[in-house]
Amino acid sequence: MPEIPEMERYRKQLDQLITGERIRSLHVQRESWLNTDLHSLTNGLVGRQILYIERKGTDLILHLDDGRRLVFRVGTGSRMEAVSTLQAVAQGAAGHIEPDEEQQLDVSHAQFAITTDHAQMYIHGARSCQIMWLTAKQVEEMHLEMGPDPLSRYLTAERFAQRFAKRRTTLKSALTNPNIIAGIGSQLADDIAFATGLLPTVRTEKLESEHWNRVFYAMLDVLHIEIEQDGLVNTQTQQHQPETGETTGITIHGKTGEPCPKCGTAIEVTMIQRRPANFCPHCQIDPAADGSEQE
Repeated sequence: MPEIPEMERYRKQLDQLITGERIRSLHVQRESWLNTDLHSLTNGLVGRQILYIERKGTDLILHLDDGRRLVFRVGTGSRMEAVSTLQAVAQGAAGHIEPDEEQQLDVSHAQFAITTDHAQMYIHGARSCQIMWLTAKQVEEMHLEMGPDPLSRYLTAERFAQRFAKRRTTLKSALTNPNIIAGIGSQLADDIAFATGLLPTVRTEKLESEHWNRVFYAMLDVLHIEIEQDGLVNTQTQQHQPETGETTGITIHGKTGEPCPKCGTAIEVTMIQRRPANFCPHCQIDPAADGSEQE
């Protein structure tokens, strides 16, 4: 599944290119992804203006001028992109292009595409995807059981810690539980635990308020670094690597046996609820087991 940094970058890209635009046409390759029939969706969307784009966890939500929402929940391997029609020509057409010439991008390769006044957005490479045309109330109800977005301005360190109160599980399992906090996947959970200096296997009921404070601010640091530096490496698709080919030095997920970016110790892996969790045995500890913190 795409993680929050990737989806936030998509949101920013879409916001720059299609906010304020009116939808002119749709291209749908897999109608099974829709929550309604294609005819109803086309009639409901064509002519509508996109007011703004919101992200909730890893859901992207297009707010439309009739009060309805178009929600995207993309799966593994997904690429969501947007280009101006002029940029589309430069990328896909051969021969000379006049500076002010605009043409339509060939979206036949896309699994889903929206063409607006001066831009096009499309999805490709997805193994699974949900595209939901909903009312505002339906979106609200869909997200009722979901925890707060980790980058919400309303989420404080104190409120964050309260989300984990009375939970009896591992740190990684708690971080990846969407009912507690929205949108944190396996990779981010490993990187947050590493940045915090805690093992992903530590029990949440054993952590003190000072530990939760560290987890909260480490989470924010990891997310902001990955969003701004484009450093999140999808180990399944190998997409969104920095242009330099280097990571930000905080990603340890999927790097079993490689040297820790902090101390050089070999990164190890364990299984938590049938999911791999990477960690550094030197830099990360279980404070309840060790009784003291490492320097």
